[in-house]
Amino acid sequence: SPNNDGLNDKFTIGGACEFTNFHLEIYTRWGDKVFESYDPENEWDGTNHGTPVPTGTYSYFITYGWSELEMDHAKERRGTVTIIR
Repeated sequence: SPNNDGLNDKFTIGGACEFTNFHLEIYTRWGDKVFESYDPENEWDGTNHGTPVPTGTYSYFITYGWSELEMDHAKERRGTVTIIR
C-alpha cells in the first residue's frame, strides 16, 4: 500500500549477508517491466517511471549471490507482490 503512511510503502529485499551480485525485475501480469534494479538498496515504491502503477498483482524475479568461506552461492527467486491503493 504505497500511500506514504510509512507502512509497506516500498518493496525491498533484505538479507543477512552482503550480495556479490543482485538483479530484481518486476513485471505486470501482461509482461511489461515496471521496475529493474541491480542494487539491493534500491526499493520499489510502486511506480513506473514516477507514475503510480494501478492496483493489482505484479511478478518479481530476483537473481542474487554471495560469497562465504571461499564458496560462491547463487539463487533465483520469483513471486508476486500486490499493490493496494
